[in-house]
Amino acid sequence: RTNKLDYLKTFPNFGIKNKPEYRDWLLKILDTQAPSMIVPCHGAIMTNDTLSTDISTLIVELFGDTS
Repeated sequence: RTNKLDYLKTFPNFGIKNKPEYRDWLLKILDTQAPSMIVPCHGAIMTNDTLSTDISTLIVELFGDTS
């Protein structure tokens, strides 16, 4: 088991109707409300000072850059 941040593979494909809108909304939230902990449905609780950056990186990998 790893503590690498990741999404359930079906979520981006079936859980989000408008991916660019979701990406932009989440990146905006992360800029204003940086998390210090994630409690996932599956896996270990994650705490670190780089969660906001880690999540932003994952979102851009999954949904593309905003530029």
